[in-house]
Amino acid sequence: MVREQGTVEEIKGDNAFIRIERTSACAACESKASCHIEAGKPILVEAGNDINAGEGDRVEVSMPTASVMKISAFVYIVPVAGLILGAFLGGGLTYLIPMGDNASRVIGGVLGLGLSLAVVIYFDRLVRSRPEYHPKMTRIIRKAAETPPSGDNR
Repeated sequence: MVREQGTVEEIKGDNAFIRIERTSACAACESKASCHIEAGKPILVEAGNDINAGEGDRVEVSMPTASVMKISAFVYIVPVAGLILGAFLGGGLTYLIPMGDNASRVIGGVLGLGLSLAVVIYFDRLVRSRPEYHPKMTRIIRKAAETPPSGDNR
């Protein structure tokens, strides 16, 4: 289970928008160079508010590791496979249309990449309707009205 902590920024209906700061896990992540989240900028996550958290509450947000891995693999592998398969099949265009081998492979690669991105967009829309791929608030760590514990108890 992937777990992060964040602060509830806004409540809209049955959903909450949670601001999650980048953590030390982000610094150790192997994919941090390809991540499009700017350093120091928070991530805004929408999750169902099943635990009745309020604005300003510190909450734990979790998502099953298997779901994160499936989504990540699909989003990264499908476009690369589409590009490679398109370039391979594009080589066959040289027999149908008089053009150079490299040009046909580039055209095939671009078409394969475009088609694979369309598949990823369709998958994204499909996944949005499946609850196992949505982050969930699992507990309230600290209510907004509570003050954090201090080290000075005199």
